[in-house]
Amino acid sequence: MNMDENSMAYVHLAKDNLLGSYPWKGGLDLLNIVMIGIADELSEHDAKHELHRLLNTLLSMKLSVDEKLDIMKNEYSISVDDKLSPAKKCQ
Repeated sequence: MNMDENSMAYVHLAKDNLLGSYPWKGGLDLLNIVMIGIADELSEHDAKHELHRLLNTLLSMKLSVDEKLDIMKNEYSISVDDKLSPAKKCQ
């Protein structure tokens, strides 16, 4: 969080034959890195920012627990049961 804008980068290995062309066996594509930057403000709810909005919702210090649970339930169809409800925890 604390970034100026949402961002995402995909860093991956590429096989460049420098000498010869031996067909190496195994998962040469196993190492993949995805870097995700999350802005301070909650993104709009659209397909392009879906992951950023969910992560920002979960990690936000500005949203209340009820706001977070409401977004999870209504926008992402994530089941919210009594175990997650803040009202039940206080009782």
